[in-house]
Amino acid sequence: MATLQYCNICNQALGEPVYVSPRNISVTSNADIVPIPTQVYFCETCGHLETPPFDNLESYYDTGYNILIDSDDEDQLYQSVDGQKAFRADFQLETLLKKQTIPMDSKILDFGSGKGTTLRRLALRRPDIAYSLFDVSQAYVPFWEKFATPDQWATYTLPERWNENFDLVISFYVLEHVAELREIVKNIVRVLKPGGKFYFLVPNVYANIGDFVVVDHVNHFSENSIYHLLESSELSVVEIDTKTHDSAFIVTAQKKPAIEKRNLEIAPLTQRVNQISEYWNTVVERVQVFETKHVNEPVAIYGAGFYGTYIATCLRNLSWVQCFIDQNPYKQNEKVLDKPIIVPDDLQENIKIIYVGLNPRKAVTTIGAISTWSERGHTYFFL
Repeated sequence: MATLQYCNICNQALGEPVYVSPRNISVTSNADIVPIPTQVYFCETCGHLETPPFDNLESYYDTGYNILIDSDDEDQLYQSVDGQKAFRADFQLETLLKKQTIPMDSKILDFGSGKGTTLRRLALRRPDIAYSLFDVSQAYVPFWEKFATPDQWATYTLPERWNENFDLVISFYVLEHVAELREIVKNIVRVLKPGGKFYFLVPNVYANIGDFVVVDHVNHFSENSIYHLLESSELSVVEIDTKTHDSAFIVTAQKKPAIEKRNLEIAPLTQRVNQISEYWNTVVERVQVFETKHVNEPVAIYGAGFYGTYIATCLRNLSWVQCFIDQNPYKQNEKVLDKPIIVPDDLQENIKIIYVGLNPRKAVTTIGAISTWSERGHTYFFL
């Protein structure tokens, strides 16, 4: 992995990394394990956190990433409350419709669309809109073909024919993956009509600290760095919403120069970044100390995504892990590290030790809501 010399957003020189993982093992956002360390840099000018792109990152997103391609409906679980499951695409659509007034006959581009699930559902509700899709992989074309025609999509490069074409560009969890961030935003501005809007979601590392060590997230945003990025790119910030989503920024910007650029304080971010770095420096040791207390006992890992996989990479001995547990029905009958994924109700009675691989902010609440476990006498490890 290369080092970073200049900030992806403001192009100012960076110092030494604020975090270097203690092992040559990292985990991607798709829960793939890669044999490299994770480095994180902090820009003292604009408040941006960034990770060097690993080798062949573009190829990884083109042919290796291919997220949620097992079926048309496969999706990530956003939350489960009282047995009611809410999936990411549905949440994204409902939030978009609440936050954006979309005029009749609008032209909309889904940038980094993946399968385009959110856009497809929007089009069903709003048949008047003209929609287009873009991604850096051909893997999603078979999904696009089911509801769009080839003139409505592009891959790898935004075509010139789209210049000043769109009233709204939407993008869900894309910019965190982009190494050439300023160039990408410049191209998004290029395809927006004057006065058009750019609406996007990116992870909030300060609300979900796992984002700090997701190795393929080359950008970890703050409100400061979002303002700096957009206001230096012919965009004016309309809103940065930190409340609606429990671990993401929901951002609306408009294609027009900012009247007055903001000068935001960096010091509070510096303190928080140092706290997060110190936290992740202790995780491997904490996992292994807990592991030594439960040698030769069957264990399970709750969470079949990033956090659960990260915990698994910390263990000295995976042989006692019997299964991963996840409430997402689309993960059932799959495996992680050759271990089956099951629902909570299927956990065997003899398994009493559970590592909880969830966002620490809500892990205790999530586990406490599993009513069938309330009298099982489990011992939990919480990150």
